[in-house]
Amino acid sequence: DGIMVSDFNKRILAVNQLILNYLRMDEKQFLSKTVDEFIVRQFMPEIQKRMNLLEKGILSPAIEIEINLGKNLVLPVEINSKVIDYENKKAILTILRDISERKQMQHKIMQTIIQTEEKERNHFAKELHDGLGPLLSTMNIYMGILKDSEDEERRQTAIERIQSSVEEAILSIRQIS
Repeated sequence: DGIMVSDFNKRILAVNQLILNYLRMDEKQFLSKTVDEFIVRQFMPEIQKRMNLLEKGILSPAIEIEINLGKNLVLPVEINSKVIDYENKKAILTILRDISERKQMQHKIMQTIIQTEEKERNHFAKELHDGLGPLLSTMNIYMGILKDSEDEERRQTAIERIQSSVEEAILSIRQIS
């Protein structure tokens, strides 16, 4: 975990080596920066809100943000912060945990869910097209025979086949459901 101490003006007071390694900076360079220089812009309001709560002594839960690593690279991190005494002054201790693997896993899970749903939709479409579609077409043909034929035996056969096709269609719909 990365560890950083900052004041309520967002000046960085101390940092551990892990953060320096991520940012490819030495300690002197890093300590000359402010917290805002590393936060991705969209997360700034959340960070400010969090700092206001900490200043009032209110602990807030961990949040996920992204930090700028430079060269258009960002790192997703989970941050936990609390107020501490640092060199006889109130300061903010922030723990930064790299959650890029977690984010990648969440992305893979989401992709798998989407692919599974798509396969299932394709399966339903195939079942409807290949199973129910021909049954309905067959019923339509028999309905034409029933309507156009005056031969009672032929009409009775068409009715029986329509009933059989309806039963198959109902069974097919139950299986698909």
